[in-house]
Amino acid sequence: MPLHDRDVRMIRDCGANFIRQGHSAVDPAVMDACDRYGVFIADASADCEVGWNSRQTDDPKRWFELKQEFTRDIVIRDRNRPAVLLWEIGNGMLSEEDAGKLAAIIREWDPLGGRGIT
Repeated sequence: MPLHDRDVRMIRDCGANFIRQGHSAVDPAVMDACDRYGVFIADASADCEVGWNSRQTDDPKRWFELKQEFTRDIVIRDRNRPAVLLWEIGNGMLSEEDAGKLAAIIREWDPLGGRGIT
C-alpha cells in the first residue's frame, strides 16, 4: 500500500474526515487517497514557501501574477475531485482586493463547484 494511502486511511480510521495541508499544492497521490477514503481536504494555493517569500519582497507584482497562475492551475487540476471541500487562497496575507481577484479566478474555473473559498 502506498504511504499516502496508509496515512490518509489512518487519519480516517482515527475518526477525522478533513485535512488542511500546507501552503502549496497537494501531491496528486494524496488527493487520490482522499478521494478513495472519503476524507475532505482544503486545497491550497501557493503562499510564502521558501523562494516565494523572496519573490514577494523583491517583486510583489510578479509574485502575485505567479500566485494567480498557480491558483488557476490548482483549480483546473482538482476541480473534479470529490475530496476538495474548499479552496484556500491565502493565510491572512492578502489585501481584500487581491483576495477578490483570486476568488474570481476560482469562480471562473470552478463555476459549478459550490465550494468555500478561504
